[in-house]
Amino acid sequence: MKNLEDLSGLIDELYLDELQQGNTDLGELEIYAASKLHSWNVVVTAVDKDCKVVSKFIYIVENL
Repeated sequence: MKNLEDLSGLIDELYLDELQQGNTDLGELEIYAASKLHSWNVVVTAVDKDCKVVSKFIYIVENL
């Protein structure tokens, strides 16, 4: 993974729509790769059907 094209289709509008509709599972590898490439800390929060937080995970990018 050296450029944005390597992440094409991993986290895009279609992928996010599929997540929201429950048609696909969250891909840990995709989120990890995006966080590293963009140097972003990413917070993943899972909620139940009542929108109560059931789990939270943070991918942290260390400053190099």
